[in-house]
Amino acid sequence: MFVSFLYPFPLRGRQASYLWVAYKQITDLTPEDVCFIASPDYCIDPSIYAEAGRFECSWHRNDELGFVVPTHEQLHRYVWHGVPECIYQRLKAVHRADSLIWLHLMQEEDRELTDFLCETITEIRRHRDVQGVLTWCNILSVEKAGAQLNLPVMHFELGPLRDPWYRPLGYLDFQGVNGHTEAQQRYDAFLAEPNRPKPLNNDELLHLLKGPGYGDQTDNLGQYQVGIPLQVDDDSNLLAYNRGFTPALVLQYVQEQYASDDILLRPHPAGQFGPPQELPVDRSSTSAAFVRRCQSIVTLNSSVAVEAMLAGLPTTVLGEAPSTIAAHTEIGQNSLASEDALDYLLLGYCVPYSYIFDVDYLSWRLQSPSETAIRAAHLETFAQAQSALHES
Repeated sequence: MFVSFLYPFPLRGRQASYLWVAYKQITDLTPEDVCFIASPDYCIDPSIYAEAGRFECSWHRNDELGFVVPTHEQLHRYVWHGVPECIYQRLKAVHRADSLIWLHLMQEEDRELTDFLCETITEIRRHRDVQGVLTWCNILSVEKAGAQLNLPVMHFELGPLRDPWYRPLGYLDFQGVNGHTEAQQRYDAFLAEPNRPKPLNNDELLHLLKGPGYGDQTDNLGQYQVGIPLQVDDDSNLLAYNRGFTPALVLQYVQEQYASDDILLRPHPAGQFGPPQELPVDRSSTSAAFVRRCQSIVTLNSSVAVEAMLAGLPTTVLGEAPSTIAAHTEIGQNSLASEDALDYLLLGYCVPYSYIFDVDYLSWRLQSPSETAIRAAHLETFAQAQSALHES
């Protein structure tokens, strides 16, 4: 069994901020496979959330994220352990804003939360064999509890390529997601393995990973010298893993080296603040089309960086991100990502999205297979999916 920690405090003005993750885990994992540590808000009847307009419950089935909205009865077939409200109230009095509570918990241990997690997981282990802890974000108290209990903590996140334009990817990391990841050390280990396979080049990777919605038509191909994809304003990437940059500072840094007319900005669909009016703004229907309008990409840590490298563009990532194993970290370097690094990022480090909550896959990864074996398993899955697409 796995214990899933779902962020239990309000975020972005909503309770149960990772509700869709709970529904995805319930879709993929049985009550024998997983139990939850969360707030009671995750157990609210989905029909109530549907009436309130929550996107997670807008449709019975969400094909893009791969989950089915459970019934109220299905929710209560799983065991739920509630995080005490008093922890939130104490943090709220000190940090005031919910986003600052989140940032605090990502960067610092909260001893009361750690103690609660240790006590709760210890009680679960009295009755069940717990293989590990699942979490969708970096929470230092979860790391500390896992270390004290000698349990692996498996971090998950949506990957850089999304359906239907590409074969959807996910992140699975035993150290962190977005920041504090094991991407570089795993890549180094992969390079040191004997009989390492020859990497796929960009064309081969794109052929393997493009989905049914992928298109390569766009006007003004390479019209702009540099593109800057903007990000969700209060995302953990910007809050905790920015290496001192903000979106405004990224823009200023780029403008020091490029004329304004040579810069193309792409707003994030979920962004709350618009781009500066004096700069060209991309309105392409997809991020792939945006990438093809540019000669290079600079970003704080947007996943568009991976699309850009896959398209063969010089790419700079200024913040923390797994993609830095392949991308530049300073503007002005015009070489392309190495084939080894990009191949490993997409086929070794990233995970086929269908695997992120597959109990057999998770159990296999807990056995510490070699990096070469992990890449081979992923490659076979992608090849089968691409073959099925062509046959259809």
